[in-house]
Amino acid sequence: MKEIYTSNHMWTLFEYFLLDMAFVSCCLLYMAFVSCRLIEVAFVSCCLLDTAFVSCCLLDTAFVSCLLLDMAFVSCRLIDVALVSCCLLDMAFVSCCLLDMAFVSCLLLDMAFVSCCLIDVALVSCCLLDMAFVSCLLLDMAFVSCRLLDMAFVSCCLLEMAFVSCCLIDVALVSCCLLDMAFVSCRLLDMAFVSFCLLDTAFVSCCLLD
Repeated sequence: MKEIYTSNHMWTLFEYFLLDMAFVSCCLLYMAFVSCRLIEVAFVSCCLLDTAFVSCCLLDTAFVSCLLLDMAFVSCRLIDVALVSCCLLDMAFVSCCLLDMAFVSCLLLDMAFVSCCLIDVALVSCCLLDMAFVSCLLLDMAFVSCRLLDMAFVSCCLLEMAFVSCCLIDVALVSCCLLDMAFVSCRLLDMAFVSFCLLDTAFVSCCLLD
């Protein structure tokens, strides 16, 4: 325990802590919305910890007295800060009231502007209705054009079907011609076969006569 109180590092941290408390007490003068209760809880707790630390029997009495004086000075500064914070809060409240009045004025101006905008919107709506009517007419014309294109496409398809029919008729005629030629070929083959049979008969007859 004695080594903790005799350590230079411990006292350096304590000096830094006192400097931080002084810095915070000065900075709080510029803060308008600081909670006095939070300041009191935070600094009273810190002061109680410091008091418990410096009240150890291992410390020098003169040094402890100096530390207690520093803490008393910081407490006085905190009280001043609390009073200044209350004044700043009052000023902030007045500023908020003035801001509310300015906000109401802005709302009235906005309402007037909105009214003008609604009139403009009504005019634009009328123009849009006219444009919608023209668009409907254009769509009707486009629909008629599509129907005419469909009819032209159907006509082309019918022409192509007629052409295909003609081609099929030509193919049928060629097929008939080929069948006739095949029939004639068959007849010629039959005649050739008969001729061969007759020649065989004549040859046989000749052989019999010999």
